[in-house]
Amino acid sequence: MEQLSKEYFDQWMTRITEHQEQMMGELRQLKAQSPDTDGDSMIDDADFCQILNISARTSQRYRTEGLIPYSVLRQRVYYKESDVWAFIRKNRKDKGGQLSEKLDQMKRPSWK
Repeated sequence: MEQLSKEYFDQWMTRITEHQEQMMGELRQLKAQSPDTDGDSMIDDADFCQILNISARTSQRYRTEGLIPYSVLRQRVYYKESDVWAFIRKNRKDKGGQLSEKLDQMKRPSWK
């Protein structure tokens, strides 16, 4: 097994730190563009589709028709958690509590 030199390791750590700082700056920018987030966590489009058991095309149609507000960061779509819950309550057709169970198991993003 090859050992990493301290210089090589430091270079990689610097790159990782710069990338994290860039991402945090973009998240701050997103929050500034959407001041109504009020500390609400964000859900990405893939999780939104999984929660509702819909395709990406269906979620695109919801956005196009203005059925749910969204934000875009780095070409990825995000929804406020409260908007997702409001959308679900408004359009809910729960059979046997399956949707409720799925929502309880939903993994929330670790960043805010």
